Amino acid sequence: MTRVLETIVIGAGPYGLSATAHLRKAGVETRTFGSPMSFWRNHTPAGMRLRSPLGASDIASPDRGLTLATYLGDRGAIPDGPVSVSSSVDYGTWFQSRRLPDIDRRRVSQILAEQDGFCVVVEDGETFRAKRIVVATGIADFAYRPSLFDCAPRSLVSHSNDNPDPARFRGCRVGIIDSGQSAIETAALMGEGGAEVEVIMRAGRIRWLRGAVRLRDQLGPMGRLMFPWTNVGSPPFNQIIARPALFRKVARRDSIYA
Repeated sequence: MTRVLETIVIGAGPYGLSATAHLRKAGVETRTFGSPMSFWRNHTPAGMRLRSPLGASDIASPDRGLTLATYLGDRGAIPDGPVSVSSSVDYGTWFQSRRLPDIDRRRVSQILAEQDGFCVVVEDGETFRAKRIVVATGIADFAYRPSLFDCAPRSLVSHSNDNPDPARFRGCRVGIIDSGQSAIETAALMGEGGAEVEVIMRAGRIRWLRGAVRLRDQLGPMGRLMFPWTNVGSPPFNQIIARPALFRKVARRDSIYA
């Protein structure tokens, strides 16, 4: 009979790597499936950079010395501005090789619920059983493609998730639909690569983050308390994002109305 594992983690991006590291540090038998950093390597436009600052771009680890700054510093490659996605991918691969060298790179094809846990089937048909499953598969499979473009060839319509090389659009007229980071940064990269780019969006304006950064700087020490190093979200939710252990202190919904 197949031995039952305590936990299986599906996904080997930053969240899957971090979850595995913490589980193993706590003594939980854990097996992880996935190609390390595959989303960031295969589904982000060439030349893109992280929005988060250097200190907020680490893979959370129970061990010291595995930060992005350590990795880049040892190579004399700490940037003056935002960190490139390619550097982040290299860091994640380094983290995985140092902390989790035994990751199973096969893709999980099916999860079946059983009476005492789960059965996980991988791409070659081998099965594994576990008491618990941690799903950290990322967003690669959730790219939204409007049906309006179904009849158009992929050579003319692509998604930022397709990892388009901005250089191949040189001399082309390109329409970018939406106004999020992927859209705006892809537009900038294509423009720098010699494409004629137009951004098409429903919003009346692009909401930049300069206001929050300016407020943080103006408030001095108080601003640094209001806006933690993660630089994600607005007060007070940014405090929970910066300190995820606080989430455990929040009352469960069913207990709020008790």
